[in-house]
Amino acid sequence: MSQPYYMKDVKKSTFALEWIPFLIVDVSINLCGCILVGIALEILFTREFIMRDYFYEEGFLFAIIVLSFLLSIRDYFKARKIYRIIKEKPFALIDDKKLVLCHGIDSFSWEHVKDVVVEGGRKVVITFTEEGEQKKKVNDLKWVTGKDDFIQSLKKACNERNISYKESEMTLSSWVGLSLRMMKRLLLENLPERKKEYHKCQKGEKVHEVP
Repeated sequence: MSQPYYMKDVKKSTFALEWIPFLIVDVSINLCGCILVGIALEILFTREFIMRDYFYEEGFLFAIIVLSFLLSIRDYFKARKIYRIIKEKPFALIDDKKLVLCHGIDSFSWEHVKDVVVEGGRKVVITFTEEGEQKKKVNDLKWVTGKDDFIQSLKKACNERNISYKESEMTLSSWVGLSLRMMKRLLLENLPERKKEYHKCQKGEKVHEVP
């Protein structure tokens, strides 16, 4: 018998807490990127580095700052689209045949799952085999409603199938790595699939079916 869907509690405050800090970092990264591109072009066309002279010119600095903010605004709207999709699709599903995570993007047949590790009641690491190769997928249970129930259901499902299941504490380095990894996954990976789901939502089509 299938377990209930586990949704993410994505209110407006959730969006701010989960995305705004990353977007601040994104502004800094874009700013540094624009400066590095400017330096590279300067060296390429003049064969020498005189960019330091331009740093004191208001026009150059203004252009760099404006460009970095425009890139960051683009990333912000990407995040908003993904946020809307996440509101519509369940984060996780446990049934007799498979484990589904990350709003349907990660789907694992139980016969291929080899190991499950839950860190700090938040980070979930799934070790599985695919085409004879062993791989790992990491997911974040942050903001998942019924998280404790999900963890207990996951533990029970693993024990019933003799799959290794472990729980451990989350270290600071693991927390930082998880945050950066999930930002990369949501913003850079699987974007075409997420756009398709977003357009389905806009058309009023059902998107709760997990592949």
